[in-house]
Amino acid sequence: MYKKLLFLMLSCVFLLTGCGSKEKKHHLDPAALVGMTKDEVLTQAFAKCPLGHNGELFLYVEETSQYGTNHFCGCEFKTLADAKSEAVLKNSDTWQLDEIKVSRSSFPFSERELLVLHFTDGRVVKVGTTRLSDL
Repeated sequence: MYKKLLFLMLSCVFLLTGCGSKEKKHHLDPAALVGMTKDEVLTQAFAKCPLGHNGELFLYVEETSQYGTNHFCGCEFKTLADAKSEAVLKNSDTWQLDEIKVSRSSFPFSERELLVLHFTDGRVVKVGTTRLSDL
């Protein structure tokens, strides 16, 4: 009885701490993105980033509301042509994409990291990261 209980407790600890999990890296190389145009970034994203369950690429774009505040809006695109022709992508100078899970825990609430791309005159000038949590 005690052996089963001990085994169950150790299994839970193993799952919750993510023992053996490796550090994940982004699918896109941040240094290589600097200098790329928006179309080139989209081409790379469709080629290298994992697509959603329905084959769509998901990214966030920064928009300015009618009240002058900035917020991020989620967009999904099924094809590269659709993404390249989307006005919201052309008008936004800050994108977030290439989401990866970075928390080592297997607990249902996870922490994710996205690349943040800053554009000037339609080209990437700076790449950073931001973290999101399900909590």
